[in-house]
Amino acid sequence: MTAEARKHQRYTLKYPVDLIPERLGGVPFEGVSVDLSASGARIVTPLPLIAGETVDMSVCFDRTDNQKVRFRNARVVWVKEECDIYIAGVQLRTK
Repeated sequence: MTAEARKHQRYTLKYPVDLIPERLGGVPFEGVSVDLSASGARIVTPLPLIAGETVDMSVCFDRTDNQKVRFRNARVVWVKEECDIYIAGVQLRTK
C-alpha cells in the first residue's frame, strides 16, 4: 500500500510484539514492530505468518512495567521473506 493510500500516519517505532496465530493453536511467539499507525503495523518475526490469517498481537510500549496493548483478530495483509526473517504487514482491528 502506498503512503498516499494510507488512512493514518505511520511512525517508525520498534517495540517487542507477541503474536498468537490461530493456526498454531494459541502458541505465542515474539517479533518486533518496525512501524505502527492507528490501523496497521509492519512487524519482523522469526517464524512465517500467512497472508489472510488472523493473529492476536500484543505490543509492549513501556518496557519498564511490561504493560501491553492487545489487538485481537489482527489480519495479516502481506508477508515477505528476507534471509532468515519474515516481514509482515498487519491490519489492526479495534472492534
